[in-house]
Amino acid sequence: SSVCSQSVGSWVPIGTGEVINFSGTFDGNYHSISNLYINLTDYVSVGLFGYNKGVIKNINMINSNVYNYYTQDHSQTAAICGVNGGTILNCSSVSGHIEGRQTTTNTPDGYKLAEVGGIAGNNSGIIDSCYNGADIKTVTNESNNLLQARGGGIVGGQYNNSNYIVQNCYNYGNIEGNGGAVMVGGIIGVQDTTLNTSPLVENCYNYGNVTAISGRDLYDGGIMGTNGQTNKIMEARIVNCYTLNTKQAYYYRRNSKVYTGCVASETLKTYATQLGNAFTNDSTNINNGYPVLKWQVEN
Repeated sequence: SSVCSQSVGSWVPIGTGEVINFSGTFDGNYHSISNLYINLTDYVSVGLFGYNKGVIKNINMINSNVYNYYTQDHSQTAAICGVNGGTILNCSSVSGHIEGRQTTTNTPDGYKLAEVGGIAGNNSGIIDSCYNGADIKTVTNESNNLLQARGGGIVGGQYNNSNYIVQNCYNYGNIEGNGGAVMVGGIIGVQDTTLNTSPLVENCYNYGNVTAISGRDLYDGGIMGTNGQTNKIMEARIVNCYTLNTKQAYYYRRNSKVYTGCVASETLKTYATQLGNAFTNDSTNINNGYPVLKWQVEN
């Protein structure tokens, strides 16, 4: 590409931070962007978009190669958007490699996070009808107990007072975490909230491999790595979500494994109707027989 490549240099995200954010509407009209290349050390939020407070819809990312090595604070990394505080609709990260690292040894003011996802590194908004097939890798320094590696096929991390929604999404990319505390999941790496009404994760499935390789604490789940972390932090409502029964767990709840929603591969392939109106059967085998989103075949 003449725009960004290993030889030309990195793409600079649109909306580089919470102050200078993207707050408009981007409609890709179901076109694709191939070979996005990012290799940066000086941005917190990295992706095609850095920080979104608007609407991003109808775009496919193919063969994205995104590397975020920011070490001064939290880092959020994805193909579509580093941090989503708005809406992402009908988007995909079809293939590629998305990687975020947090290797600092200096944590005087608390935890440092490396949050990596196919669609968003961190989400406090709405993600609807999206899928990921890119490989996700999150890495932190194992020697530092205050570092957390969070990775998910759709979202790396969701937390604090975020009234987020992730619905009608699926993942087939491989998810890998390595570091101090590792929390990786097929859909979301980790979530916690202090809201009285828990956020919602609904109508999602995963058949990608999820692996917490090494670290102080290891959590790897077919849907989430961890769902709620302490007695004071609430769990998300997980409704009608599924993962293959070969996964270690559906998610972890304060060190106890939850296996609800683990099904056989051939069973999951028949779940288009059960997953809801956003899905249809994979009649043309574009997703190995697993349910696909209707917009994939209608556009």
